[in-house]
Amino acid sequence: MQSRTTTQTKWAWAKSPAWPQKKGTKVLKLNQPNIETVEVRRDLPPFLAGGEACYIKIVGLPASRLNLAYVRASDRLVSEASAYDKRLESDLKDLPPDEAARRRKEARLAGAAMRVGALYDGCVVEWLSNILDDGNPIACDKEHFLALAEVPLQEIAAAIMDFERECIDAGRAIDEAEGELEGN
Repeated sequence: MQSRTTTQTKWAWAKSPAWPQKKGTKVLKLNQPNIETVEVRRDLPPFLAGGEACYIKIVGLPASRLNLAYVRASDRLVSEASAYDKRLESDLKDLPPDEAARRRKEARLAGAAMRVGALYDGCVVEWLSNILDDGNPIACDKEHFLALAEVPLQEIAAAIMDFERECIDAGRAIDEAEGELEGN
């Protein structure tokens, strides 16, 4: 069963940090704007849950400029990726073509892992699954989410990419609505 649900929840901003303040000033804990969360639930192959029906459900905040955690994670990702690319190109210029191709492939995988990490840091509020890890229910934390993203299984990759797409689409809609409000 593939489903997309959005729900309005106030608790979603609970993980959002307090509004940024200048260093040395009191940190204010102001109410955060209410925002709809994005929920993606996907069925996964039953063998991941010991033959039972298997699923992954990811709930998160839209990738909007109102989501300060997402803004920071995106900025950090761009900065780290740019520095990584510069180092990589200088390292590759003296390597044989087959070694350079291997390193480029490793760099693409590292870039994908950094992107999933930024998505988790900026958008994921919670995730649930009944996947079994060594015979026990998987721990639904950041470490296991990132490890799961590296599993070469199309259904898992598709679920994470669907979640990312939903967060970006919802974020665009929010940013466009905010832009229209600012224009009035």
